Amino acid sequence: MERKWLLSFVAILAACCMSSCEEWGQMDPPTGNQVYPRLVKLTTLNFDEELNPELIFTAAHDGGQVPAIVADDSLGTVLHLDGGYARITNPVNAVTVQNAVSLTFWAKQAAEDNDGALFSFQNEDGTQTLYLTADGNLSWQGDSTYVNDANTPFLPDGEWKYVGVILSNTGYTVSINGDKVIDVTIPDGTSLANMVSFAATAPYIYVGTGAPQRKGEWWVDDFSVYRNTITAAEMAIPTKGGEVFQPTVTVGNTDFSSPFFGPKSDLMKSSGNTIFHWTFKNYTKGANNWENWVLVYTNGKAFGEDGYAEHVVLRADAYGWGTYYANGTMTSNYNWDTFTADMNGATVDITVRRLGGAVTMTAVTTTSTGLSYTYTFNVDGIPTGEFGAFLTLEAAYLEIDTQNTYQGVAYPRGSNIFGNEDNSSGWWSTHSPLQTFDDNGAINFQFYNYGSGGGNWNNWVLVVTNGIAIGTDGVAEHLVMRSDAYGWGTYYGTGVMVHDFNWDTFIADMQGAYVDLTVKRIGTRFDMIVKVTTTAGKVYNYTWYNTEFAAGTLGFCFTTDSSHIEFTSISTYPLIKGK
Repeated sequence: MERKWLLSFVAILAACCMSSCEEWGQMDPPTGNQVYPRLVKLTTLNFDEELNPELIFTAAHDGGQVPAIVADDSLGTVLHLDGGYARITNPVNAVTVQNAVSLTFWAKQAAEDNDGALFSFQNEDGTQTLYLTADGNLSWQGDSTYVNDANTPFLPDGEWKYVGVILSNTGYTVSINGDKVIDVTIPDGTSLANMVSFAATAPYIYVGTGAPQRKGEWWVDDFSVYRNTITAAEMAIPTKGGEVFQPTVTVGNTDFSSPFFGPKSDLMKSSGNTIFHWTFKNYTKGANNWENWVLVYTNGKAFGEDGYAEHVVLRADAYGWGTYYANGTMTSNYNWDTFTADMNGATVDITVRRLGGAVTMTAVTTTSTGLSYTYTFNVDGIPTGEFGAFLTLEAAYLEIDTQNTYQGVAYPRGSNIFGNEDNSSGWWSTHSPLQTFDDNGAINFQFYNYGSGGGNWNNWVLVVTNGIAIGTDGVAEHLVMRSDAYGWGTYYGTGVMVHDFNWDTFIADMQGAYVDLTVKRIGTRFDMIVKVTTTAGKVYNYTWYNTEFAAGTLGFCFTTDSSHIEFTSISTYPLIKGK
């Protein structure tokens, strides 16, 4: 079996906004033009597969051994180093660093050997180097010199420890299993800006070498490199053994042997106005245009069920058939010269919206190279009553993203308005019906936003409770999040926020803007993910998360602040499971 080196690039948006209020519902000033450094995980070396020499170079010192992947009872497969070292291309030099370079990794040493470098950044000829040892000593030898002898051994013999390191312009921090063991602030008048700049631009990172002394026998796993400052969430001991939920569901054989209409996704169905949404990676054998995803509308019956009928069948390559297919209109902007190549590994977002007998489908394909294509099909005359849809394929397979696949109730324009349309509903004067979930779960709200224009805060406001409605005995208000990147509440101060709003145009941008807002909790992590599309077509993103959010039932509602919103759908996520 062919084995591949796993080198994952995971973007994690993060920034700190630590403001709070003393009273629920009180007025706060509008947000300013703060710039939030974005925390991004650039690389994780998992050592789950054989080493790929094109991605990682390994070597031995005299008398040592070349590093190798070995089995470990605690962590599975890890990298074993005994008088050898590994070199990787530094991923930080491809991005802009704002305040720090950070690393996390599992480490275990075999003997008292604290003087050798755990890791180092080096230039091409080794004349400039920055390294950290297992006793916390930091050394920077470049256009300036800085050495700190912490002499704080943090890797006792034979025990796995989870190490977090922050190298910043003002000092450095080392945490073990989430607890800070070294927190050094540089002396007044000393600047480490050049050191951090070097770490951000050095061509290589070395694991197990870089100091005058050579590191002896030790083991390392999950070696991650970040742009900017990691938080307590990244420094905490991670859970080994996989997620508590299934992040993807694969439909189809990964060797592309699935026949046409063979494997199928679960049927989504509804008896009224509805929205279905799937996000998935599409992989294709690539011999023909039709060897990709296929979407099927039914009468609410699953394939093979008594009474099953197909209303419409739509192929990925803008082709279809079915009882009501001829009633529809189709558009697409695919490049047919590159279509098969574009579809392999592409991310596809399909939204099906049914209002009465009218059903609209929009499929947005983003290729692995960043190209975007839009394919639509609108049909009228679909029978009322039960309606369903599922995905199938031919000579392809799909990896469905469970955290971005949802279904719910769709609302015709003007049928579900919250707040007075003249924006006379005062602050905290009314609250929308509470939506709840227990354990792992998510809810998606889509709506048009309208504000009075008086201030940035005169727009939508989200309230998160313990599952009890506002004004009811026993309610606990966990979080209040305003549309203008401001909030407060029990869990707000320890959360992380990022946004890209233009404050010069914010009030005008929000008037009539379409808001796609998702709230999600997986384990102890809670996320609010917001996409705002203005009437002029500008798109803004606004996120907030907390990795230690409340357990138990969560409730969600909106309140007004001289504003109103017009819901177009409210949905839940049927594939998010776990405890």
